[in-house]
Amino acid sequence: MDSSDQEASPPGLDTGFLRNPWRTRDLRSRRGCWTCRDKKVKCDEARPRCDRCTRLERVCDYGERPRKPYVRRKRAAAGPPAPTSNAQLRDTEPSSAPPPANGELTRPNVTTPGSLSSEVLLSYGSTPALEPPASSASIATSVTPACALILSPSDTEAIHHFRHTISVEVDPRAVDFSGPALIWERARSSSLVLHMVCALGGQRRSYEECAPGGEAQKCRSQAMEHYGAALALLADITAQTVTDSMFDDILAALWLMISYEQRFGDGCGTGLIAHFQGAAVFLRDRLQYIQDITEEYQPRCAGATGTSPDSQRTLGHLSPFSCLMICWIALTDGGASFHGLGGGFNDLLGDVTLGHDRHAVCSRLRTIVALQRHSNLVYQGSWGPAYPQHQVLEDLVTMRLWSLQSETGQLRFLISRLPASTHNQWENQPELDPFVQIGDALRDVRKQYTEYFEAGRVLAFDDTRANWRLIRNIRYILPLFLAVTLCFHRITNKSGRLNSEQRDALRDIMDLAYKTLSDEGEGAVARIAWPLFVAALETDDPIHRAWIIDRYSRFRKRGENYQRAYDALSVALEDHKSGQPLVGVVQLLQDSRVDKFVLSQYIPLLDQRFSELKQSLVKAEHKQDVIQSYERLINLLKSEVDFIAKHGPAMVPEISFADVLENGGELPKDFANLVRDRGCVILRNVVPEDVASGWEASLKDYVHRHPGVGGYPKARPAGWNVFWTKAQVEMRSHPVVMKAMRSVSRLWHVSDPSIPIDLDSQIVYPDRIRIRYPTNDPGQFPLPPHLDSGGTERWEDEEYRKNFASIFEGNWPEWDAWAADHRINAKSQLYEQDRISCSAWRSLQGWLSLSHTNTGEGTLRLLPSLKLSMAYIMLHPLFHTGEYNDTLPTFPGATPGETQFFPTAENHPHLDLERAIIGIPPVKPGDYVFWHCDLVHGVDPTNPGKNDSVVFYNACNPLTPYNIESLVHTKAEFLRGDTPSDFARSHDGEREYTHEDCGARIENVLSADGQRALGLRRFDEEEPGLTEGQRLVRKLANERLQQ
Repeated sequence: MDSSDQEASPPGLDTGFLRNPWRTRDLRSRRGCWTCRDKKVKCDEARPRCDRCTRLERVCDYGERPRKPYVRRKRAAAGPPAPTSNAQLRDTEPSSAPPPANGELTRPNVTTPGSLSSEVLLSYGSTPALEPPASSASIATSVTPACALILSPSDTEAIHHFRHTISVEVDPRAVDFSGPALIWERARSSSLVLHMVCALGGQRRSYEECAPGGEAQKCRSQAMEHYGAALALLADITAQTVTDSMFDDILAALWLMISYEQRFGDGCGTGLIAHFQGAAVFLRDRLQYIQDITEEYQPRCAGATGTSPDSQRTLGHLSPFSCLMICWIALTDGGASFHGLGGGFNDLLGDVTLGHDRHAVCSRLRTIVALQRHSNLVYQGSWGPAYPQHQVLEDLVTMRLWSLQSETGQLRFLISRLPASTHNQWENQPELDPFVQIGDALRDVRKQYTEYFEAGRVLAFDDTRANWRLIRNIRYILPLFLAVTLCFHRITNKSGRLNSEQRDALRDIMDLAYKTLSDEGEGAVARIAWPLFVAALETDDPIHRAWIIDRYSRFRKRGENYQRAYDALSVALEDHKSGQPLVGVVQLLQDSRVDKFVLSQYIPLLDQRFSELKQSLVKAEHKQDVIQSYERLINLLKSEVDFIAKHGPAMVPEISFADVLENGGELPKDFANLVRDRGCVILRNVVPEDVASGWEASLKDYVHRHPGVGGYPKARPAGWNVFWTKAQVEMRSHPVVMKAMRSVSRLWHVSDPSIPIDLDSQIVYPDRIRIRYPTNDPGQFPLPPHLDSGGTERWEDEEYRKNFASIFEGNWPEWDAWAADHRINAKSQLYEQDRISCSAWRSLQGWLSLSHTNTGEGTLRLLPSLKLSMAYIMLHPLFHTGEYNDTLPTFPGATPGETQFFPTAENHPHLDLERAIIGIPPVKPGDYVFWHCDLVHGVDPTNPGKNDSVVFYNACNPLTPYNIESLVHTKAEFLRGDTPSDFARSHDGEREYTHEDCGARIENVLSADGQRALGLRRFDEEEPGLTEGQRLVRKLANERLQQ
């Protein structure tokens, strides 16, 4: 055991027991964390965080708790004596006394919020020493008695939501050591801050609570009471002399109020503007202190004397915590001012530099950087030795990145003020021209942080995940700066043509957006919604603009602000189509047809019906089983991911199709079990290589002669909108291809032979082709890890949900991914689609390779662990911050109305996607790749190889009542040579029936089974050996096709 381990062991701990696994006495955890002891589970007593809390991402609470008083059994315990004076309430440190005898916290007997005197509620004293935050169970004894008086039992849950939900959205640090954690420490001894913590957490909880009896409304009412009480206290403070300790609390409360208005305000920004102005009022008397800090952090010449700032020093009576709050408020105010909803706070910050520097912009930036640097001292200075070493190192790496964010916020604010100025004002003093100063500042900032911009172009998630948080922050902050650059050039570039700086900024924004989508999915792209909004108005590339509009068509389902932004873009683009030039962001937001909006990185919750849906998933008698099974699942996932990462592409089972044919057309039993476990398979040499290569040449020739069919992306399609070429019709109906599909389709089974499904009969689901050209452009075909066949439908549709019944009973090891009983009538599409959809059940997705493609060369990537990954995906929405929570209306990765589900590293950490997703082995023309419809898969972001990566999509679609309806449409579309209905909404190119060489002809169908798969020939209802279900479904198909 190293020295650090010895220091972490409390005095008297029997460390010999930890080394002796055979010792059986004293198994009860007596020195374990309270989180484990409250759950009555074994704790390994590791410090500062035990293994169980680390693994389940829970707060590990080793805080001191009072011993329960000894109580004689025949005598009731008395409650603690009430304080006898206001002075006792004001001066007492966080209580170590037990809670009242009834176990509840009580509110003071007051009739209106804030009716207690400020002398009682404002318990400003010496701030208690900070320690890792306590769990919600100990909140009653972790606040001062004065603060305890304002709490009700439900406020404990509100505080928990603030510390564990809102905190994650605000600060990338661990929740125990984040900025909101520092705010909570102030709330423990400040009623003003505590009121706002309860208000913000309570409102958030109200959107997650669906208990009967109006519980959600009760939460909102209590949150509004706290908000009103905080406002009343703040009004009282304005008439007092504000001490330094009070100033910290005031700024914390104002930042909480601003956050409250951003999330739950009136929609017109009245409260938001008022709080920005209020923050400016309190800051006005401390402008000199900001100037002192700015001077303290000025660069020193070699040999200069002077002391360096440290975490214990309060420069100019302005603490590092106050500086942190000032930076946060300034950043929010800068963004709001761009939308006409703020600016007063940053206006006041500018007064610090008046008379000190003729270059006001650079002086302003120096000031905000000084404040940001001083605020960086607050974390390590507050937590002391408890602050994790890895977080200290991460702070050192990201310190300059936060300075870039702060400078970007100031530049954004300054540019929002520019349209009211003109160059002519400064003809006699050009050095004071703000246009010149901001232009110089943008170039200086870009040069100063060059390393981040260079790194942003090459950084990618790797197997170690060591720097994933840093990469995410870079991809969030750099686009903000680049968007600010575009806004400035929109105002100053009068030529109407993009200059080199604008093109570079647009290129980098799109590159970072493509990488974010590829690595993290749609939800992560929403964090840079504002830069993409700017890029859509500034780019002259219709492909980029179409891509952004497509993103916003998805974002608009996430909340009202996204919908307003989408509507604003629609207004601008409609004007552009009519011949008017595209306007910039500032001009667009001044348009009377455009509603005001503020885009943030927060993603709103789904509506309350999804909370009710969650509560219906698990029956009460199965809840504990589900919780325990989830913990076991997380443990197994870690070892499973390690195994996958170790073996890589070898995880994908492969077999020569000749061996399958020799086995009677079925996969060998042991091999079939391996395929069922991994969820994927490669059948080698299904068709001769020369035949497959001939089909490739035919397809390339067709799209070369008919480029008007188009595809995605439009500039140089990788996915072509062709469905009925001669080569495609031949491939789908080739006798050997049909046999290959039948062999893997038999991996499925039903429990009752009368169930109407025929695994031996396939229907055609006409899909596109993919041609990935060699390129390092991640935007050519961005397709991050995902699942097809529905988003929220897996939980919403009752029949679909039945497929996962054993998972929701806490028995996921018994889940059979290959049981088709409830698949045949499951609805994977419950919402009207305005893009590509899927109207058939594809039991196995698949494609036939038409090229020589190595691993990683623009080809398929899979997560080859079907049972564990799917069990985790289905159960994960029921757990929040490691705890069971079936009231939170979120389904991470799923969006109502989307036909795909996107797991991400952020939302599904235990999948460890960076390591678990592996590229498939090399393939050659004629190889057939299949994967289960519930297997997570994606595509390489680039094709660094020398050859085109060409595949023909052709999935297994067994004959079922649900698929019969798809077959009816396919038959009609084949006879017309028209685009399939699932793709028609997104296809604005040429239709194939307009081409003389359209392949939708019966003579191109190569087999009788191929004709049946197109609905052109009857299914044989009298074939020997049919089950009752096979005969029934064939009869249903024949009757439906004759109508």
